[in-house]
Amino acid sequence: MSVERLATLVGSALLAGLLGYLIKERQMMDLVAGYDAEQFRDEEGLAAFVGTHLYYVAALTLVMSAVDYLGFRLAWIPYAVVLLALVVRLLRGSRQFR
Repeated sequence: MSVERLATLVGSALLAGLLGYLIKERQMMDLVAGYDAEQFRDEEGLAAFVGTHLYYVAALTLVMSAVDYLGFRLAWIPYAVVLLALVVRLLRGSRQFR
């Protein structure tokens, strides 16, 4: 694995973590795509839910960067499956705050 690839993965993980922090802790709901305050009844709950899922994505991406750096290329398949599952859970779970 190249250093550039490692830096890209770690940078992506840090960005996801930063977004998770800003949404969950700072309640910056403007960062959530498609967010409309009139459609959601529990803004704090939604912020915690979305922010936590972004933390999950950040942690998963950090783990993937280490695994990829060690040369396990087939780890990209479970990474993609878990990432897709997180996105589906995020989309379905956000409905409970409407």
